[in-house]
Amino acid sequence: MARRPAVDMNTKKTEMVALLMQQPNFAACWEVFDAVPTPFWVCEYSIVTLEHVCALPTFPTVMEVTAIAGQLLNAVVFLDCHRLAHPVLSAENVLAMPDGVMKIAEPEVCKPQRSYTKLPKNTHQVGDILSLLTTKSTKNFKSSESLQPTQYDCERYPPAGLDFFASCYTRTAADLVQHEFLSVNWHPEELTALVAVAGFVVHRFFGFSEHIST
Repeated sequence: MARRPAVDMNTKKTEMVALLMQQPNFAACWEVFDAVPTPFWVCEYSIVTLEHVCALPTFPTVMEVTAIAGQLLNAVVFLDCHRLAHPVLSAENVLAMPDGVMKIAEPEVCKPQRSYTKLPKNTHQVGDILSLLTTKSTKNFKSSESLQPTQYDCERYPPAGLDFFASCYTRTAADLVQHEFLSVNWHPEELTALVAVAGFVVHRFFGFSEHIST
């Protein structure tokens, strides 16, 4: 297995990944191992993902959801502009960095969009992620019920916010970044506390698991 820097590999996929690395909301790829049957990509990593944020017992604030949505949609706009699609864009695949920047993992799996007429799938996937951030349904171990009643965090959002969530399934990312809901002056720094809390929970969980296993 030969080790070669990504910038030295003259392939379409490498050129695509290099292109995506120009957008700050995609994970950086540092190296590529020329393995068989497919290359092995060494990319930026974070132990905290949006899936961990969604699993927190409290809902994120409206401004935190706005900052997450704005970053994800900026990345999707970049994909759409280059006729690319990320087939596995999900909360689990979005890295939550300590500085509040959201980074989509596995940029190497992106592919050319097959259809030029229908709404790109990635906009739907952002809508699914936002639904997870504003919905909670967990197991209830203290009663015979298998699940607690689903909680929806809708009352705190203005009408523009509710319209924005619904529009993720009917409008393009380019339209959504101009939506009134994202017109506030949001910054990634709004998410540093939220990511820190999720990171604390993750570390406590793994620490507890290691203690049990020993």
